[in-house]
Amino acid sequence: MKNKLQALARIITIAAMLWCCSLYAEAQESGRTLTGKVTSEEHGEPLAGVNVVAKGTTTGTVTDAEGKYRLTVPEGTDSLSFSSISYITRDVGISGRTTIDIKMKTNIRSISEAVVVGYIEKAKGELTGSVSNIDGKVLQRTSQMNLTQALQGKIPGLVVNNRGGIPGSDNAAIFIRGKATLGDNSPLIIIDGVPRESFAHLSPNDIESISVLKDAAAAIYGAQAANGVIVIKTKRGKPGKSVIQLSSDYAISAFTKLPTYMDAFQYATWENEIADRYGMVKQWSDEDLQKFKTGSDPLTHPNTDFYDEVFRQWAPSWHHNISASGGSEKVQYFVSGDYLQQKGLYRSDALRYNQYQIRSNINAAITKDLSIGFDLSGRLEKQHSTSRDVSSLIPFIASWAYPYNVAYYPNSLPGVGGPEGQNPVIISSDKAGWVEHNNKIFQSKLSLNLNMDWLTRGLSLTGYGVFDFNINSEKIFNNTWTVYQYNETTGEYDPQPGDNQDVGNTRTLNQSDEMTQTQFYHFRISYDRSFGDHNVSGFVAYEQQRGNWHTLSGYRRDLISDRKVDLFTGGTSKITNNGSSSETGRVNYFGSFSYNFKRTYLLDFTLRRDGSFNFPEEKRFGIFPGIAVAWNMANEPFLSPAHDWLNELKIRASWAKMGNDRIPAFQYLTQYQLNSYYIFGINPRREDGFTVANTANPNITWEVSNNSNLGIDGVLWNGALAFSLDYFRAKRRQILITRSESVPQYTALELPLENLGKVNNEGLEMIVSHKGSIGKLNYTVGGNLTYNHNEIVFMDEPKGVPSYMRQEGHPMDSWVVYETDGLYESQEEIDQSPHIQGTKPGDIKYRDVNDDGQITGDDQVRKYTSPIPQLQFGMNLGLSYRGFELNAFFSGQAKAQTMLLFLDGGNKPIYLFNDRWTEANKNARYPRAYQRTDIYNTKSSDFWLYNASFIRLNNLELAYNFPADWLSAAHIAGLRLYVRGVNLMTTNKIEGVFDPEINTSNAGYYPQQKTIDFGLSLSF
Repeated sequence: MKNKLQALARIITIAAMLWCCSLYAEAQESGRTLTGKVTSEEHGEPLAGVNVVAKGTTTGTVTDAEGKYRLTVPEGTDSLSFSSISYITRDVGISGRTTIDIKMKTNIRSISEAVVVGYIEKAKGELTGSVSNIDGKVLQRTSQMNLTQALQGKIPGLVVNNRGGIPGSDNAAIFIRGKATLGDNSPLIIIDGVPRESFAHLSPNDIESISVLKDAAAAIYGAQAANGVIVIKTKRGKPGKSVIQLSSDYAISAFTKLPTYMDAFQYATWENEIADRYGMVKQWSDEDLQKFKTGSDPLTHPNTDFYDEVFRQWAPSWHHNISASGGSEKVQYFVSGDYLQQKGLYRSDALRYNQYQIRSNINAAITKDLSIGFDLSGRLEKQHSTSRDVSSLIPFIASWAYPYNVAYYPNSLPGVGGPEGQNPVIISSDKAGWVEHNNKIFQSKLSLNLNMDWLTRGLSLTGYGVFDFNINSEKIFNNTWTVYQYNETTGEYDPQPGDNQDVGNTRTLNQSDEMTQTQFYHFRISYDRSFGDHNVSGFVAYEQQRGNWHTLSGYRRDLISDRKVDLFTGGTSKITNNGSSSETGRVNYFGSFSYNFKRTYLLDFTLRRDGSFNFPEEKRFGIFPGIAVAWNMANEPFLSPAHDWLNELKIRASWAKMGNDRIPAFQYLTQYQLNSYYIFGINPRREDGFTVANTANPNITWEVSNNSNLGIDGVLWNGALAFSLDYFRAKRRQILITRSESVPQYTALELPLENLGKVNNEGLEMIVSHKGSIGKLNYTVGGNLTYNHNEIVFMDEPKGVPSYMRQEGHPMDSWVVYETDGLYESQEEIDQSPHIQGTKPGDIKYRDVNDDGQITGDDQVRKYTSPIPQLQFGMNLGLSYRGFELNAFFSGQAKAQTMLLFLDGGNKPIYLFNDRWTEANKNARYPRAYQRTDIYNTKSSDFWLYNASFIRLNNLELAYNFPADWLSAAHIAGLRLYVRGVNLMTTNKIEGVFDPEINTSNAGYYPQQKTIDFGLSLSF
């Protein structure tokens, strides 16, 4: 707690110093104070965030939530400039006035204008491809600790699945327009023009915008574009007054759903019923059951809820950010610092994550034509967890920590808890060991831009070099511990050592260090010029990327203490060490050409030639073209009568050939691995030697995707209503698979991966938004929807596979299950149908699909669904009245199924007990009590498939923006207080104890979380 307070104090101190500096600077200026209000000309609502600048100076401010401003201007100032990204800039003369109220007109062309498309930016009205964009301000108003989760439901075409919430390891699974290949579906990530591995842990306060390129708009990225591209632009400074912003959040988080399992009485009853079924002696007498039920003997008949012993209800987190931006016409800057601390829900506090990051983006004009940029960013990630894998703890508790075991005795001694002393309260703490993971990321970019109008108007040269370092360090420490067993005979507590499942009863340490270095170079010559109504632009570019990776690791056992955990404190037996390295490289040549006539008829053409290290030299390069056209009908004379209400009506069409080279590297080479398989000598012993690790394929190449897209965009009534609709189709070819039909498995041949697979993917996207006002109440409402359907065209599937088991012609990620028809209610019903020998009333009834009179593996069928939804959607609602704001965002999915089947022995969710089949409950939902080795009720069947559709209240925010005239005396530009809720409510059809985005059949994961967040943002 002390460290957190110190960190916050430092941030507040820095903010105060910067504030004082700004006060001092303003105090040096003499002049008069102007006030006023800025409203929309079309709707009359106040406009917040409008820049108000004294013309010819850097003195300025921004309007508050009520559209009001207060500005002291230097002597001699004769006019004010009012500007906002969505409105036409106005310059207004002062003429001796002290109050200046103005109305601003919507600039339709500038709505969503700064859309990043590949290596350039375009106004949305000039886009020909399918590009979705989200403003960084939207991300700042969510409280998810991970940016991938914050995008769920907000961007059409972006399918986001939140599969868990481990602090620091909570990345969501992301697919652009669903899954389209049997291989790697990961999209390409571009941050400020540079390919990066992830954007999950970027500070939302540093992001200007995120664009998602989905069709030919992505083709400019060639061999890495087939899965779509996510382009992120970070903030940069602008000429004008320095703006200092501070935000601070405190949040508490809890699991959205945590499973409730049987208590000791229920589980003992369950075990007795299993014994009854098999004619065995019951383990528990009626007296035992009564003691479990009443809790009258906690020493010998405890009733332990291990989930309650391990997990707390709420865990805290802190997030603080400070930034400064501004500059002159010569130099602009944006600098920021960000701190995040997130606690896990272990009572032991052994699960935690700390993140520190800084960013500096600086632009400087060296001459009239030459400017340079220098960007630096650094991030330190420190994750601490237990040596027992976090995701495995929940199923371990269910399988092995029976509720009639002891967590802690009344005298506070830990009980055995689980097999070999693996008490969950011990293994969920540092007492049993820990994992420390530190990741240091340093990224730098030096860029230049040369305006070459002196050669020909519209010509420019851009170049940048990138140098990145990533140092990843990890320690995995396994400790020894002691538990106690109450001895009823002696009344004593007998100690016994705990036994780590991996290393036994000894201290061990695995330590490793990885280092990755990346160099990236980009050079581009651009041309942008208008000839009357003809507008032409384009560029040609060259890129080169090189990466190096190496790792070094060591292992020791028998460490002398848990107080000094280093390799040198270990013993000398079974010492191991290891090291490896690899390198990557790419070379790219590409270009783009754009033309439009009166911004009514638009054409974009891209061409890229990519070379990848993944392929043999003679097949290393490929060519990837793309073309897109659009017609903005709203600009046509025949629609001029509608110009009063029709601002844009644009039809788009595109086609592109793109690649996917995300495959295991060097498949074209015969690879070798070092093993101790060779035995030599008179006294035979194993010797190290190389063995062949793969079968090489010298013809390997990238996957190819032929993508086509049709779309229509509309803007009506000056932006009061906007919509976009897209139909897309992608034909993915040359997917890497292993032959199954042409070379049968019984040949025992080890075959290489070959470019044989084929998959088609198609779907629809839609987005609709509306904004307006009723008096002083302003509102926005909108929604988006994405539907996609994929189909395996070819995967060399054996022809003997029954039609009801085939994958070709059906979607990917299907379930292989037995079909069921409820539960057997009587022995007579069993006797009259095919069944598994030994079936009893209350067991699951399986269908004899192939009509052979018996239930075998040949009766399994495919269910063509998966946890990845075919339909995903989002809905948003925003209200503002004076300084108050209410923002709500819902996300959801449909056409998805997940399986919950508890195959392991041990305890099970309480709903299986409460609605199980018994002689007294023959209309039960679930089968009779069953055990781990049960062959009647634990088969993968549609009985255990659940509809994973849901609607989730993803974000709810209530905020208040203080009026500018309240703050002006303290020289504060803006103050916003808010309370937010994340994942507060979920409506779904899965049993209430599990989150609908669960993606494991035995609940073996760290669940998603709901969060309540309190915070403020301050600017001056």
